[in-house]
Amino acid sequence: FGKGLIKRCRLSPDAFVQMALQLAYYRQHGELCGMALESAHTRHFFHGRSEAVRTVTSDSVAFVKAMAHLDTASAETKLHLL
Repeated sequence: FGKGLIKRCRLSPDAFVQMALQLAYYRQHGELCGMALESAHTRHFFHGRSEAVRTVTSDSVAFVKAMAHLDTASAETKLHLL
């Protein structure tokens, strides 16, 4: 469906993909890998460089677990986590 739909839902395409990867990893392995890092470029700032941002947060863990267990999470819970 491409990035257009994701942007119309007011989501970042990159964040969408990160959450999809975390959900797929959780479904495959039954746990989340806490070492997921993503580069963040600060080159637009004075002496900018690349930094690493940890993408697995307590919020992303709650989202992944709610989506992985569709039968137990209510629709309201899933919308709130989104």
